[in-house]
Amino acid sequence: MKILVDADACPVVSIVERVAEKYGIPVVLLCDTNHVLQSEYCEVKVIGAGADAVDFALVGLCWKGDLVVTQDYGVAAMILGKGAYGIHQSGKWYTDENIDRMLMERHISKKVRRSKSKHHLKGPAKRTAEDDVRFKESLERLIAGDYVQESRMMLGGRATFADGRREEGWALNDIVISRSGPLQIIKFNIYVNGQFLNDYSADGVIVTTPTGSTGYNLSAGGPLVEPGARLIVLTPICPHSLNQRSIVLSPEDVIEIQIPARGESGNQNVEANFDGSHVIPLGTGDRLRIVRSEETTEFLKLGQGSFLDVLHRKMKE
Repeated sequence: MKILVDADACPVVSIVERVAEKYGIPVVLLCDTNHVLQSEYCEVKVIGAGADAVDFALVGLCWKGDLVVTQDYGVAAMILGKGAYGIHQSGKWYTDENIDRMLMERHISKKVRRSKSKHHLKGPAKRTAEDDVRFKESLERLIAGDYVQESRMMLGGRATFADGRREEGWALNDIVISRSGPLQIIKFNIYVNGQFLNDYSADGVIVTTPTGSTGYNLSAGGPLVEPGARLIVLTPICPHSLNQRSIVLSPEDVIEIQIPARGESGNQNVEANFDGSHVIPLGTGDRLRIVRSEETTEFLKLGQGSFLDVLHRKMKE
C-alpha cells in the first residue's frame, strides 16, 4: 500500500505525513506548479499546470489497495473503480455505497451555484482542530483495517427479444419494469421457476435485492429487508387490484417477466431499468429473465450500529 494525496490546497498533508511515518507507509504528494511543497518523509511530484492535470496523474499512479486522500468526488469515483480506498479531508470514507449519491449532490450544488450566480453563497466552514482530530482517527482506522466488510447480493437480468436477440444487465439495488411512452397501465405475466405465478395490470413491477429494499420498493409499499439477507422481493407498482402484495422469493428462484399484447389494442412498449442507469427497451413478445447474479458488491461498514439500530433511529425521525 502507498498513500497518494491530492495535495493542492489540501489542509491535511501534515497529518497524513505523521500517520504514514508512524505506520511506515510510503506517501506521494501530487501538486501543480502553482503550489510549492516540501517534505522530509513524502515523495513530492509536481505536475505541469493544466485543468485536472494533477487528478489524472494521481489516478494513473493509483493501484488496487492504495489509499487516496482527495476532496474531488470525480477522482474518488475513478480510484474506487481501480480497487483503491479513498478518504475525504473531512475524514469521510468514499465507498461504492455512497459515491453515486455524493456525485449527484455535487451536480445539484453546481446547478444551484450557477442559478444564484448574482448572489453571494457561503463557502465551506472554517476548518477546526476537531476536524483534524476526526480526519486523523478516520485515516488510522482505514489503515488499520478497523471496519467490517460486507458482501451484498446482486441481480442479473437477460432480455430475450421476439426476434431472438439478447441483452444483459446487472443491478445491486433493483430491476424495474415500467411503461415507456403514454400514461397507460401495462400488462405483464410473471413466471417463477417456469411455473405461472400471476398476471398483473399495473404501472410496473420492481424486482429488488435486500440492499435495494429501502428505495423504490419501500415507496411502492414493499417490505424492508436486512441488507445482508439473501432473497429477492417482487413488488408491483400501483397494481389495478385490491389484493396485490409483495412476494418474497428465494435467491435461487428464476423469475421471468413476459410482455403480452394489450388485448386487441396492439403492442406494449415498456423498459427495464437496472439501478436506474442501464435501460433495456422491451415490447410485446419480449421476455426478461432475472436471477441472482454470481457477482457481488463489497461494502465497507464504518459504524458499529446494526441495521436494526439504524431502522429504529429512522422510524423515530
